[in-house]
Amino acid sequence: GIVKVLALIRQQKLAGSHPVDIGILLDNPSVRKVAQALESLHFSDKEIAHAGTIAANVLMNGYEELRTSESYEVINEAPVKMFHSLLGICVVWLIHECLLRMALICSQSFWPLTCLIWLLGCISVSLITLKWLPSIIDTWWIRQLLVTTFGFAIPFTFEGDRTTSTEHIYPRLVRWLGRNRIGQNVHSGTITNLLTIRRDLLDVGMNVMLGSDILFDDGNSIISIGDGSSLGNDCLIQAGAHIPSSTSIGSMTRVDSSSDFIQSNQILVGIPARQTALFAAVQPVDNSSNQTIISYPIIQLIFVRFVSLILIFGIMHMTILPISIIIFSLIACILYSPKNKSFLLSSLSSTLVNDFNSCVGPFLGGTQWVNIVLNAFGATIHRIAIIADIDCIDDPHLIQIGPYVRVSQRARVQAHTYEYRQSYLRPVIIGAHSHLMPNGFVLPGCHLDGNNTIYPCTLIMKGDKLPMHTNWQGSPARHFQSSCSFPQ
Repeated sequence: GIVKVLALIRQQKLAGSHPVDIGILLDNPSVRKVAQALESLHFSDKEIAHAGTIAANVLMNGYEELRTSESYEVINEAPVKMFHSLLGICVVWLIHECLLRMALICSQSFWPLTCLIWLLGCISVSLITLKWLPSIIDTWWIRQLLVTTFGFAIPFTFEGDRTTSTEHIYPRLVRWLGRNRIGQNVHSGTITNLLTIRRDLLDVGMNVMLGSDILFDDGNSIISIGDGSSLGNDCLIQAGAHIPSSTSIGSMTRVDSSSDFIQSNQILVGIPARQTALFAAVQPVDNSSNQTIISYPIIQLIFVRFVSLILIFGIMHMTILPISIIIFSLIACILYSPKNKSFLLSSLSSTLVNDFNSCVGPFLGGTQWVNIVLNAFGATIHRIAIIADIDCIDDPHLIQIGPYVRVSQRARVQAHTYEYRQSYLRPVIIGAHSHLMPNGFVLPGCHLDGNNTIYPCTLIMKGDKLPMHTNWQGSPARHFQSSCSFPQ
């Protein structure tokens, strides 16, 4: 009660018709006395919610609804989870031990070849188990264990050419597994989300575009995605949801099973998803029978990964670790280029840049080295801006960030979108003294004039222009007045 009252007093909610003597709070520290002094005051749930306090048994649904939820029975599964964890650690350790020993014997301790054989072994273990041992992996923790410990090798090996992996390798692997129905000509930004969902619970039509980091709720109902639909990044699709054909789902959108979407060719954005008319929907062209993109063989991508491993281990063996990191950084900056190049050169440069972001990037987060590296990639970032992680910035050659800007962990600034199989690039400008909080998402063409606060889980739509000294929250973002001020 005291916290709620102090929050309301700080927001000056008690001024005017309900004056409160602050001395009462200071002279009577007892909770009972303070409650008696404020006994005549009544606060609505809406005021308490805006004060920053959420009561018990409350379900938050986006930023529009606040209703009492049902009570749930809490089941203590700690002994079962501990047994599963110990068993999983033992199994994973034994399998990796066998794979590493086999790789060392086959490669004669040549470390680049050892790593390549180990990656291919991890891919084989995950795919063979998912394909021919369905009764064993139906348990959620075993399936999750396989995907997290072995399935990572699939994108790590084939990340050299995103077009080939997302349009040809990932969909074909999922269709070969036969766990769920995946239509023809499907593009998927990641494969782990398609491997973790249980058997026969996902029905994806033809000509579907799936973004990265889409979470499918592993429930007991089928998720149906109609032909020609497009899903943005970081979406949540709950069990039993039905997405009509030719539907475009915006980034950071939640589609519920109770959502009644019948019409096709519509735009859905928000938490929960709702129809919007931000831009006109375009009927996608069915090009499943006539693909213009050349499918490069998997062997070439494996060869590119092998060459990148040779370069990395060669650099590591030439000199000490700090100097090798600097050399690796210089090579990644030199090879990075958004312009079209030959397949082998572009795949090699993409692989090295991704390896640099994964291996070296975490050590640079929050330091000025991130700004230096991103500026070498073509960005325009002020030297006193703070970027929590190098992965927060996509398409750096189109990003401009002013001074005293802070981009928090897991925030994302990107200058590209895929709309019905077409890639669109637009520059992004973030003005001085802006703060992008965790899980904030800025889409292409956005212009933040300065001193803007983007709250967590906020989606700034494509082409939005945010005036100075404004705060934004929600998906899609809405302007609101905040009583809290954050240090710049």
